[in-house]
Formats: sequence, C-alpha cells, structure tokens
Amino acid sequence: MDLGAREVLCAKRPVALTTLEFDILEMLMKAAGRVLTRDQIMEKLYDRSVGPFDRSIDLHVSHLRKKLGPEVQRIKTVRGNGYQFIRAASN
Repeated sequence: MDLGAREVLCAKRPVALTTLEFDILEMLMKAAGRVLTRDQIMEKLYDRSVGPFDRSIDLHVSHLRKKLGPEVQRIKTVRGNGYQFIRAASN
C-alpha cells in the first residue's frame, strides 16, 4: 500500500479501489492485529454512528475482499464485533 499515491498492489498487480475501500483498508492495516468495530470505522469515515440496519461497511469490506482476491485472506470478520487485519506470518 502506497499511502502517498493512494495505490494498492496485490501480487504485484494494481488493485483499483474506491476511496472508501482504500480508507477502510488503510484503517485495518494500521490497526493490524486489533479488531475495529463497525462503529469505529463508520465514525472515522462518515463522522456518524452505525444504525441498527446499516450494512454499508460490510458491503465495502465484501467488495474489498473480492478485489484483493482469494489469495489474500487477511481481513477477518470477528462476529458481533467488527473486522481485523491479520498480519503476515513472519519467518
């Protein structure tokens, strides 16, 4: 992820993300290993709280996962809590 250029490469190929998808990925990567709730993500991106039937964050994360591809399964859903970016295993 190149924050300055707002570009993401996955397996050496560019990934076209919307502004919100990029911002969600950036938030998750910066908090790698920690769970971010939907409320935390929504407040940061939209400056408002999540409503009980608001699934927009889930939709953006779903699109983000599809664009990153099946080989990159790093965004984990923590049921009832939110999302977590899993750090790569270090050797």
